[in-house]
Amino acid sequence: DLRLIFMEIGDIISESFKYPFNNGTDFLKVAALFVLLVIPAIFSALMLFSKNSLLMVVCTVIMIVCYIIFALIAGGYFLSVIKEGINQSGLIPGYDFAKNIVDSIKVWVLGIIFSLIPAVIIFLLAFVVFGIGSANDAALGIGLIIFVVIALILAIIVYIFLTISVLRLAHYDSLSEALSFSAIKEDLSAIGIANFIIVYLVFTIIATAIFFIGAFILLIPILGVIVYMMFIIPYVYLAIAYGFGLMYSDIV
Repeated sequence: DLRLIFMEIGDIISESFKYPFNNGTDFLKVAALFVLLVIPAIFSALMLFSKNSLLMVVCTVIMIVCYIIFALIAGGYFLSVIKEGINQSGLIPGYDFAKNIVDSIKVWVLGIIFSLIPAVIIFLLAFVVFGIGSANDAALGIGLIIFVVIALILAIIVYIFLTISVLRLAHYDSLSEALSFSAIKEDLSAIGIANFIIVYLVFTIIATAIFFIGAFILLIPILGVIVYMMFIIPYVYLAIAYGFGLMYSDIV
C-alpha cells in the first residue's frame, strides 16, 4: 500500500529532524566537535587580509590539523548515531574517541573499497573517450555525454551500496559483515530501492533548504560562521545519520 509506505517514510523523516532536540546538552557536545571546522574558517579569513608569511604558514598548519582531527572523529561518531537510529533509541551518543577513530578508519576503508572498481571503469572509459575524440570532435562530444551518464550511474550505485554497507557496519560492528555483497543486496531488497531513493531525496531537499536558509546567518561577521558551523551543520548531520539508521531498523 503506497499510502502506508509514504506514512512510514514520513515518520522516519519527522523523527529524524526531531532527534537533535532530544537533549540540548548532548547536542551542544556534538556542536563542540564542529569548532574544529569553525577555526579553519576564521583562519581562512585572517589569511585573506594577512601579508605575514609566517602567520599564513601557522594558520595553514592549524587548519590542516583541525581538519584531520575532525575527520578522525566525525565519521566514527556519526556511525554511533546511525546505531542509535537502528536501535530506535532517542539518545544522542557521547564520544568514545578511541572507538570513534577506529570506526572512522573503517568507514574510510569501505569508501575506498567501494570506489575502486568504479574509479577504474571511469578511468578506462575516459581514456577511450579522449582517445577516440582526439581525431573527431563529434565523436568526442558524444563520448563525453556517454561518459558523464555512465559516471553518474556508477556514482549513484556506489552511493547506495556504500550507504547500506555503512549501515551494516553500524549494526554489526564488523567490516566483514559490512563488505558482504550478497547481504548488502538482500538488505537493499528488503528496504526497497524506491524507498531508499525517496528517503534520500527527501533528506537532500530538506538539508539543502536548511543550509540555504541558514546561509543568510553567514552575513553576520564571525558570529554567523560560528552559528552556521556549530549548530546548523551538526543539526542536519545528526538528523540524516539517525534517519538512515531508522530506515535500516525496519529490516533488522
